[in-house]
Amino acid sequence: MGIPVFITGRSGTGKTYSTKRMGRDKVCFISVQKPRLPYRGDFVEHYKTDRSSTIVNILKNTDKKIVVIDDAQYLMANEYLRRADEKSYDKFTDIGVAFRNLVDTVDELPDDVVVYFMWHTDTKDGLTQMKTVGRMVDQYITPEGLSDIVLETAVVDGKYYFMTQNNGHNGVKSPEGMFPEFSIDNDLQYVDDSIRNYYYFENAKTDDEIKVEAQEHIGEVEPPKRRERKRRGSEDETPAVVAEETKEVLMNEPAVPFEEEKPKRNRRRKEQ
Repeated sequence: MGIPVFITGRSGTGKTYSTKRMGRDKVCFISVQKPRLPYRGDFVEHYKTDRSSTIVNILKNTDKKIVVIDDAQYLMANEYLRRADEKSYDKFTDIGVAFRNLVDTVDELPDDVVVYFMWHTDTKDGLTQMKTVGRMVDQYITPEGLSDIVLETAVVDGKYYFMTQNNGHNGVKSPEGMFPEFSIDNDLQYVDDSIRNYYYFENAKTDDEIKVEAQEHIGEVEPPKRRERKRRGSEDETPAVVAEETKEVLMNEPAVPFEEEKPKRNRRRKEQ
């Protein structure tokens, strides 16, 4: 089965730009909203469509091992606007089902096909989630739960990165050991190299080559610090040692409805 990967973040934080180093003849690029790239040049196979059914057909017919669906959240938003005059709630069901069918199509692709969904995020009550068209769709699907790999953009001092691990306030996740650092440069080619190496795909880069790349792509976004409790009534306020099980709770993901569905893969390394 193919691998769906979500690259998430707010507009202008480097999602599309991260594709700059990818081979122009190696990628099937699908623009859902805007066809122009944020750099010079174009991909040999470049489509413009905001119809999920059309993208399903493209996925079934392309021979590329890398597919990028840019501004993927507009698949839902544009369909919602096209049906804005409908009073029935069926349109929300249809929108959710159409997107789920798209992800299911990715699952039906060959094992070494990786499909990247570039997706805007929304922050509510301090929690960052992938943006949909509201609760009526959210009750049917949780996009983050449809993939093992969800990265989020971050900008520090004008530099652009991907977070690879959860910070307690988002839906970021990746398999254990795939990315050794909490944050990496926003280079989708490096991300793709790491995924192919991790799953032992044919012609993937070696472990030594990936280690070299990893050193060159270390990000500057630091993981959240562990919280420590102080003993009550202590004059020197010496922090008490927090039990390991308590630390795990403190550092655990937030209680948000991320329903993780982890598809089985052959010859894969141990996950968290």
